Amino acid sequence: VVDEEHDWAYKQDDGLRYQARDLAAWRARQSSATLILGSATPSLESFQRSKKGLSTLLKMESRPGSAILPEVVIVDRRQETKGGRSAISQPVNNALLQTFERGEQALMFINRRGASALPLCLSCGQTLKCEHCSLTLTLHADIARPEVEKRNEDVSRPLLANSLLVCHGCGYRAFPPSSCPTCGSPLVRYLGVGTEGLTKLLEKNFKKKGLRLDTDSAKAAGSLKNILESFGRGEADFLVGTQMAAKGHDFSNLTLVGVIEADLGLNFPDFRAAERTFQLLSQVSGRAGRGERPGLVFIQTRNPSHYVMEAVKEHNYEAFYKEEIAVREELGYPPFSRLCLVRFSGPEEKIVFELARAAAEKGQELIGERKVEELEILGPAPSPVSKLKEKYRFQLLLRAQKAQDRHWILKLWLPEIRKSLPAEVTLTVDIDPYNMM
Repeated sequence: VVDEEHDWAYKQDDGLRYQARDLAAWRARQSSATLILGSATPSLESFQRSKKGLSTLLKMESRPGSAILPEVVIVDRRQETKGGRSAISQPVNNALLQTFERGEQALMFINRRGASALPLCLSCGQTLKCEHCSLTLTLHADIARPEVEKRNEDVSRPLLANSLLVCHGCGYRAFPPSSCPTCGSPLVRYLGVGTEGLTKLLEKNFKKKGLRLDTDSAKAAGSLKNILESFGRGEADFLVGTQMAAKGHDFSNLTLVGVIEADLGLNFPDFRAAERTFQLLSQVSGRAGRGERPGLVFIQTRNPSHYVMEAVKEHNYEAFYKEEIAVREELGYPPFSRLCLVRFSGPEEKIVFELARAAAEKGQELIGERKVEELEILGPAPSPVSKLKEKYRFQLLLRAQKAQDRHWILKLWLPEIRKSLPAEVTLTVDIDPYNMM
C-alpha cells in the first residue's frame, strides 16, 4: 500500500533519485502482490493508467461515519477595498471570530516560512538576495543569532531587533540592513507574510493562542509530535502551518481552514504547478470538519476563475483532471512523454554553460544519426534557481515519447558527456524529474 501516492516527497531529490511509488510497483510485480495506490488527489500518471484500464479504479464516495466534506468559499482578493493590504481578508476574519466564539479550532495555511517573504527597496525596486545563491532572502523573527556574515543591523527599527535575513537555499544569514545595498536608500521594506508573521498577526488581532508547524518549528527532536499533540488536546486555538499541516492530520474540533495565498504554487516554473496546487489545496481543505461538526474552508486568491480553484471548490478531481490532462497533451508533457533532467553545476558560469551547450549538441547529433522521431533535447537554459551555494546551474531536458527511446539515448550520450567533464563541475541526471528548480 502506498498512501498519498501523489505526494512528491516520494521522489528522492538527491543521491539516488528514485521514485518510491514506482519502486513499490516494481516490488509488487516481483512477488505477484497486489499494489494499492491511495489518494484523494491521484497523480495524473496514476489516474490516466486507470482510465486506460491498466489499473483498477476504486472510489470512496463519502467520508467515514457522519462526517461530510466541508463547504469551500473562494475569496477574490482583487475585489477587496477596505483592509485589502492585510494578509487576512474580511470574510476570513469574520469566520475566525465565529469559530473562536464557538470554542472550535482553526487551521491557517500558508506555504511560506518566515516573518516576511520579500525584502524590497522602494527606491530602486531591488530585492535583497543571498550572496551565494540567486534566491531572495527571507526575514525570520525571534531566531537564534550566532555570528553571521553581515553585521549591518538597523537598531533604529524595533521590528527588526530580533530578526535575521535567511537564505532557504544555503542557510546564509545576515542582519537586516539599514539601507539598500544597491542604491543606499533607507526605504527597505519587508513585504508579504510567512508562517511566523501570520502567527503573530493572529495572536495580536484575536488575543488567542496559536501554534506554528513548519520545518523551522519542527526542527528539534520531538517537536513535530509535541505540536500536533498539543493542538489535538485543545491547548491552542489555531494552528498556522505550511504543507506539513496540510495532510494526514485528524482533529475533531478543527472546523475552519483558511488558505492565505493560494496562488503561490501556481507561479512556479514547473509543468506540475497546477497539479501540485490542486492537490495541496484539496488536502488542506480536507482537514476541516472531520468530526461531527461541519467544516468550512476559505481560499484567498487573485485568480478565482482558474480551473484549479473551481475544482477545489466543488471537490471535483475529475473536473481538474479533464482540464489539466488536455494542457499536458497539448504541450507534450507527462504522462504523454518521458523526461530526463540533465543538470550541470560549477563555480565558473561560462564554463558550465559551454559544457551544457556542447552536451546538447552531442545529444542532437546522436538523435540525428539514429533518426528517432519525437525525441528532443531542450536547452541549455539556466535552472530556475540559477545559482546555489556558489555554483552556477544550467540544465537540459530530454523529452521522449517512449521510455525505451530515452534509455538508448542516455546509454550513448552520458558517457560522451562525462569524457569532457572537469572535476569541479557536477553532472546530475534525474529520470522522471519532479523538481525542475
